[in-house]
Amino acid sequence: MDEYVQAVMRHAVYEVDSDGSAYGSVTVTPDLVVSASARTQRQCIRALQQNVQHAVETALHDSRALPSIDGIAPPRSTGYAA
Repeated sequence: MDEYVQAVMRHAVYEVDSDGSAYGSVTVTPDLVVSASARTQRQCIRALQQNVQHAVETALHDSRALPSIDGIAPPRSTGYAA
């Protein structure tokens, strides 16, 4: 799971406002876009990573197909119960 989440995170984009707050997002599939915002970019990165992991776990739980990212196949199952 961690390797796949890290591969997804390498494609994240961030915007930092003049007050230092940040917004980040990443597209996992065309219908699965994950985002986060926080007071700092560092906090935003952590929040986005948590949100990506949750989105991947939920997608797997729901038997949704996920693409390989940078040659890394999605995990098969997490044992996660949504």
